[in-house]
Amino acid sequence: MILDLGLVDYEESYALQKELVGKVRSGQIEDSVIIAEHRAVFTIGRTGKKENLLAGEEALRDA
Repeated sequence: MILDLGLVDYEESYALQKELVGKVRSGQIEDSVIIAEHRAVFTIGRTGKKENLLAGEEALRDA
């Protein structure tokens, strides 16, 4: 199955991915490919801190 979601929030597409994984594992559906575009997502890792970001909150919010 191929799903083209277009522009979608990261949280929404991640929830769909988790749902599909369960269905594939249980044999309800075949393997799937998800095509999606997300708005900017910034991660800092487990040991990162907000102070490590070089851009201010306003710049990140507008990204």
